Amino acid sequence: MKKRFFVAVVCVLIVVGQGFAASDIYVDGILGNNAWPGDTPTSPVKTIQTGVNIVDAGGTVHVAGGTYIESIAITNPVALVSTANPTIAPSSGNAVRIQPPSGTVDGVILDGFTITGASGLSIDEGMVPGDLVVQNLNIKDCIFDGSTWEGFSVINGAQVTTCTIQGCTFQNNSNGIAGSGGSLLENWSITGCTITGNSAQGIYFFGGCSFTDLSIQDSTIGGGANPPVKFDGCGINGFTIEGGSLSNGPYGLDIRGVGYNVTNVMVKNATIHSNASYGIIVFPGVIVDDFKVEGCTFDNNGNSIYFIGTSMYSLSLSNVEITGNKFTNTGSTDITVTSNVNFGAGDVKARLNQFLGAPSTTGISNAMTTVLDGTNNYWGHSSGPSGAGTGSGVLVSSNVNYFPWSYFGGVYEQAIGTGGGTVSLVEVDNNRYKKHRLIIPGLTQAGTVRMVPPSDRHGLNNAVEIILSPGSTLTSNATLTVEFTVPDDRMGGYTWEQMRLARWNGSSWDIVPGSVCNWSGENSVTGQVSGFSIFGVAADPGTVPVEISVFEVE
Repeated sequence: MKKRFFVAVVCVLIVVGQGFAASDIYVDGILGNNAWPGDTPTSPVKTIQTGVNIVDAGGTVHVAGGTYIESIAITNPVALVSTANPTIAPSSGNAVRIQPPSGTVDGVILDGFTITGASGLSIDEGMVPGDLVVQNLNIKDCIFDGSTWEGFSVINGAQVTTCTIQGCTFQNNSNGIAGSGGSLLENWSITGCTITGNSAQGIYFFGGCSFTDLSIQDSTIGGGANPPVKFDGCGINGFTIEGGSLSNGPYGLDIRGVGYNVTNVMVKNATIHSNASYGIIVFPGVIVDDFKVEGCTFDNNGNSIYFIGTSMYSLSLSNVEITGNKFTNTGSTDITVTSNVNFGAGDVKARLNQFLGAPSTTGISNAMTTVLDGTNNYWGHSSGPSGAGTGSGVLVSSNVNYFPWSYFGGVYEQAIGTGGGTVSLVEVDNNRYKKHRLIIPGLTQAGTVRMVPPSDRHGLNNAVEIILSPGSTLTSNATLTVEFTVPDDRMGGYTWEQMRLARWNGSSWDIVPGSVCNWSGENSVTGQVSGFSIFGVAADPGTVPVEISVFEVE
């Protein structure tokens, strides 16, 4: 009887020592022992896999510094949290793999690791697609370095919903982030990451992936032999790049795939530079709807934005808007629409951009007979575009409506109402302001624009350009009243009686006839500017746009 009792006790002790569960487990590859419970920092287990196996579902595994030569398999919700930037470097295979037998894994966190291996982090559906769902995946402050395949991959039909990748570095991999094999990806956010120095793509989704709501923000993404960001045969509904940069690939952003729908795309306030052939290219056969490029800087690309169709596969475009971008040092053409690109009237608009390349470069080239809206752009010269235009700026092709154009670049743009409005001027440096471009969408009667500089700066000699958008019904005898307010203590040595409005005539400044200075508790200069036209500088009467400033009169 005593012998039986002793054996039972030994068995119980073995179970406790090897399978203790807790919400927090500690791992130390140097000081740990897998026979210990791991529930305190002083009794850590030795391997990360042991910690993952014994922690409660939804618990946290705290991993000490060091190099862990192992492959981690995750089948339940868990947070892997670094205490001193450990490295996971298996001798072969994946460093970390999320692949439960079936069902959903909700809540995996990977925080503060350096990860290498044949593939760094992999989510793999396996042989039976459609069964694995990973939700609420959070990858933070990790370095994915030196994987022979992908730093992070989703393959074989896995579904990943709500994935946040923040502050990570992907370098020296084949692809930084990749997805393939019909995987379903929804609500992804990639923020503040550096994805450079990978031998193929920075971000690459292909092979029938389906994307809904992918956001890339404030990330630096570089290409290798292939583009920084590439979609090849993927359905996309909701894709945003905001801030950051795409650089040093053959193409910056590459979208291709015959028969695939690409909708609700926004590229905003990004720098797209040093791409050998194209900054952004959309290939034949793609069906594009709601595609916007706004406030970006394109610099030193072979071509900047390129929409291409072929006789075998046309490209379909609708609701495309390219607005407020700056194009510099382009090798050939800033915006290209080739033959076999189908779009309707008003479906492609390239407006309020600055084309600052050499006169030999082309601002907009449209090979289709449907007219492209290219109004209110600055073409690199106050006289407008050359080519199909009569000015001295960059070239423009036929079938581009380039009237009216902007007289100057480097502006801060603000829309005002149809009857006018108040504009708060923006300071660019000491006692100077950015030139402002006021967009009046449809002034049908006399209106007033009141320009108000900051209270601690004066507004002398700082120009404001006023543009009437196409479709305005302003008649030739309508007038616009412009009022410029100057703080009393910032008159620059002049009295308010000396102030007048001036108007740029294309080559010099003219004092606006009848402009007067009023005192109503503050200095204000008021004048009426008439003779607007919405048909460009060759129209009669007047010109549009008109540039207004406050000038002193000796």
